[in-house]
Amino acid sequence: MQPKPSHATPTRFIGYVSGHRFGLTLVACALVLVVMLLVVYDSVGFTPIWASQKIAGAA
Repeated sequence: MQPKPSHATPTRFIGYVSGHRFGLTLVACALVLVVMLLVVYDSVGFTPIWASQKIAGAA
């Protein structure tokens, strides 16, 4: 009689994450970059700093 292994096969989710680790990391980095760009666009826009009205008005 053999002892029953506790974790012989990973669950589907763990197996998927292990197999697609690089792609999931790339997607996570892309999402973080999009959020950062949206914050920058909302605060000062995508114009040069010297041409931004929000920064020029604050000084």
